[in-house]
Amino acid sequence: MTKDEYMALPTAKEMMKVLQSDPQLRSDKEACAAFNQRAQAEFEAKAKKSFGKYSPQVHYDFEKKNT
Repeated sequence: MTKDEYMALPTAKEMMKVLQSDPQLRSDKEACAAFNQRAQAEFEAKAKKSFGKYSPQVHYDFEKKNT
């Protein structure tokens, strides 16, 4: 799959499948950044749909201590 085809994929889930199967794309920083941005946007959209709003303070546990 070409990088342009990869960037045109509609969901982060599909992008992850391609990243897992294509080592060349996996080593491409722009492709990985595009996946991370798409995954974050989808996560925020799901939170807004479920809870009416998205707040990192609510949806991530920033106060959790590493033990």
